[in-house]
Amino acid sequence: MKGFVKFIVIFAFLGGLVFELGSPVWSRAAAGTAAQEAASTAAQDYFGGATLASARSDAAVAATARGATLVNLQLLSDGDIEVWVTRPAKSYVLHDISALKNWYNVKASATAGPNAPLTS
Repeated sequence: MKGFVKFIVIFAFLGGLVFELGSPVWSRAAAGTAAQEAASTAAQDYFGGATLASARSDAAVAATARGATLVNLQLLSDGDIEVWVTRPAKSYVLHDISALKNWYNVKASATAGPNAPLTS
């Protein structure tokens, strides 16, 4: 019986560790997807004749739909649109450690031009 309890405790500890350390990795992938969708949406709007403010608003909606927050949108000198998004990673313990705070606040960027593919 002691062996079974020890197994359960170790299994629960390792599961929690995988969750805590894996959450920023999964959030980084999700933030990248959100950034790309926001950039594509903004490029389609802007190069379709909308104002930059309207494109920014639609990009914010696209980022929010993916659980991210639009931080910045700018028109680059080469004509592309660049967006930056942020997405918090879920954590129960490690986000409270000051040295790891930046690891749990995931940032991503993407650019899109006039020929950006349509997003679903």
